[in-house]
Amino acid sequence: MRTIFKPTFKPSTIVYLGKHIVPSSKRRGVVYEILCGECEHKYTGETKRSLSTRLKVYNKDTLRKNILKNPDKTALIKHAAQSGHGFDWDYAHVLHHVNSYHKHILLNLCISL
Repeated sequence: MRTIFKPTFKPSTIVYLGKHIVPSSKRRGVVYEILCGECEHKYTGETKRSLSTRLKVYNKDTLRKNILKNPDKTALIKHAAQSGHGFDWDYAHVLHHVNSYHKHILLNLCISL
């Protein structure tokens, strides 16, 4: 008869070597929602980029000088140009993560209804 020693725990229970969890604002390919800071309007959009990258572009686009250059660039910019409202960037959030661009479009249409 042979004696076998078996550890009571595995090293994998201490060290997790799985994938790093990416915050939702940094994930690419999202459908998102941005709320107007002064009224009930909501803007729903989709992008292949991350939400944080898209919000940086929107921040630049909603500057007064940029709104005057191209007030019809997007529905969000159009709302800002017509009403003078600002958007609540802190509460912009991801609704869905989608890998396929065509699924983006379909989800965005379904959410808008």
